[in-house]
Amino acid sequence: MNPKFVIYTGPMFGSKTTRLLADVDRLKYKGKKVIAFKPNIDKRYSNTKISSHSGRSIDAFCISNAEEIYSIIEESNDTIDTIAVDEAFMINNID
Repeated sequence: MNPKFVIYTGPMFGSKTTRLLADVDRLKYKGKKVIAFKPNIDKRYSNTKISSHSGRSIDAFCISNAEEIYSIIEESNDTIDTIAVDEAFMINNID
């Protein structure tokens, strides 16, 4: 298994979230189990979804700190293939 770590960087309205959502869609189409996270403070379009400016979205866990990612994954009974995180810089202790 060759894990990948993908980071989308760029300015506001630079299509970072759109690209993330496109990748998640492709992975789900391939039958991969994806779990998504977003910061609690990002309530621009939805409290429970990662959403792009164009209106596309996926369900996501809203978290305040990085430790919650581990807890949620450990509580899941599923095998997770991909972890998607939007606006990671807004999540405490993500580094």
